[in-house]
Amino acid sequence: KKAGSFLDGCKVFLSGFTEPEQMQLARVLKYSGGVRLTQLVESVTHCVHSVGTNTVVPDTSKLLEQLDLSPHMISIQWVVESMLLGKPVPEAEYPFPPQLETETETILPPQDTQLQASYQQKTAEADQQQFEANLLAQYGM
Repeated sequence: KKAGSFLDGCKVFLSGFTEPEQMQLARVLKYSGGVRLTQLVESVTHCVHSVGTNTVVPDTSKLLEQLDLSPHMISIQWVVESMLLGKPVPEAEYPFPPQLETETETILPPQDTQLQASYQQKTAEADQQQFEANLLAQYGM
């Protein structure tokens, strides 16, 4: 409610979220001036994805292809950043699936790499869950 109609004119389809998450995000979209679409239709402007995975939900991908739709494919962080700034932020900064960084990293032995990747994934998931909970809390949900 605090951020105003920062998504006015956006028609949003939510992909990869649980039913409770969808209900909460539907309220966020309502208060933001956006319209939540429960089905993929020609008028969709944004397809917002949960960051629980790094891939588009297969059903969503299949429907987008069948219907020949090409909305902005973005992560939930786009909604959050837009809310923080009170206006839509550039979609290109929040692509989904995320773009892989091409920076060189220290090469570790295989077992260490697996442990490191597992730790980073769990940390990222926990951070994202807390982040989404804080976002929804701002709207009293």
